[in-house]
Amino acid sequence: MQQQFHRSERKELLVTGFAFTLSAVILFVLDKPVVPYIAFTLGAVSLIGFIFFQSVGRSIHKLLTAIRLSIQQAVSYMVLTIVYFCFVSILGSILSLLGMDKLRKDFGKYQLTKTMFEDAPATDLDNFKRQS
Repeated sequence: MQQQFHRSERKELLVTGFAFTLSAVILFVLDKPVVPYIAFTLGAVSLIGFIFFQSVGRSIHKLLTAIRLSIQQAVSYMVLTIVYFCFVSILGSILSLLGMDKLRKDFGKYQLTKTMFEDAPATDLDNFKRQS
């Protein structure tokens, strides 16, 4: 079981090394200033951890896992923010311009009533039994 666990960690180091190296090459071709060097360094460290797994591989695997989780947190936050502003805000603005704003209510009009529903059901005993 321990050997299989180490084998999967070794495989992750190999895949991570190739992924970082490939992204460094792509970013270098796109002429980005600093990012390719960081990605290439992480790829080289990952491949070194794969080659020398018995001595330093587990430590490198833990380090790269922490780095991957940090990158994942930042990217997922950015993606969710972009999705929200691109789709939810734009869709809400379009619906508001078309007069379909369900959230805008005249609160002053409804202060004296028991509910804000336009067609509120009656609150008598028969209606309560029917709803239950």
